[in-house]
Amino acid sequence: MKIKRVESILKARKTIITYHTEDKCQWIGDGSAFYPIYNLPPLTEENIFAMFDIAESKRDKFFFAERTLPDNLSFKDTDATEVMLDRAEYAISFNGRNLEPLKTSQGVAFIDKRYLSPFENTDNGYELYERTTKDGAIYFAVKSGFLLLGVIAPYDLVSERFIMKLKELLVMSQMVWANKEEQVRIEEEQELGLYEEHEEAKK
Repeated sequence: MKIKRVESILKARKTIITYHTEDKCQWIGDGSAFYPIYNLPPLTEENIFAMFDIAESKRDKFFFAERTLPDNLSFKDTDATEVMLDRAEYAISFNGRNLEPLKTSQGVAFIDKRYLSPFENTDNGYELYERTTKDGAIYFAVKSGFLLLGVIAPYDLVSERFIMKLKELLVMSQMVWANKEEQVRIEEEQELGLYEEHEEAKK
């Protein structure tokens, strides 16, 4: 995992939350994404700001908190509820976010792709898994093999307005596809006509 990418995400969000555990792993995130940190001294407000090179004059613009990990999420390498997800071939741009749609057991859910940037160029790649809380809510686990790399909450995009916009996009896409099919039909008829004229001329 690229800690510099994590730093960039947290600076952009101006939110830094550290999560201390009883083992050697600490976690850092913004409340929507959680990243494990290994082999570092306890993360405090002072050393985090120093590590991220945030000037004292700018620190009051950041929200910083030390918390325990949420009880409703699993931060273990494996979870009985997890199911591997197929990756989408496209993304949706919305309010400055690049959102990837994922087919889950509860329909479509979206993940903010910037939260995945720390895992780029991970040895052996990574996969996305759906996990489910005891209350039935889904969230995403990022894993490489059996190793958990991160935990990310879905982005809440679906609304009545969003569905209406998708319907409009579907209608316009169907119109474009119909025009393409009509153009292919015309070209095929033209080619057939030229072929018939050529055969007639040979007689």
